[in-house]
Amino acid sequence: MAVHGFLRRVYFDNVRQWGGGAALATLAAFAGSAALHEALIYNLSLHVGAADARVARAGLGSQTAFFVAQAVLCYAERAAARALPRAAARVRALPRAAQALLTAAAITPLGHLFTAPLLDNGLMASLFAHTPHLRLVAAS
Repeated sequence: MAVHGFLRRVYFDNVRQWGGGAALATLAAFAGSAALHEALIYNLSLHVGAADARVARAGLGSQTAFFVAQAVLCYAERAAARALPRAAARVRALPRAAQALLTAAAITPLGHLFTAPLLDNGLMASLFAHTPHLRLVAAS
């Protein structure tokens, strides 16, 4: 989880040191992740998938929306845990795999925000064409 540690050190911990609350620090970490993903997808789109910058720019903002929505879900989870402490305790008592499945179920409806720039401008198809071994892994 090198990225998690990086985001925590660079964004979350610094916002907390500057006097920001946990909610603001969480939003900062998600915004930092969004910025990194936006830059990565945009640059990959320019160099691998998109014929021109207009196509690459068409996906901008989608990654940010995905990560901001995750921050909102984190806030909602915290509010629900405060409002329903017994239910929150039961969820925390679940095995980590079950907790991970609940998290996946919560963010799955947002998946199109994350994958749209990869699929809509042909980036994934281009990556698979340039790296056939990825296709074998993805198909299995």
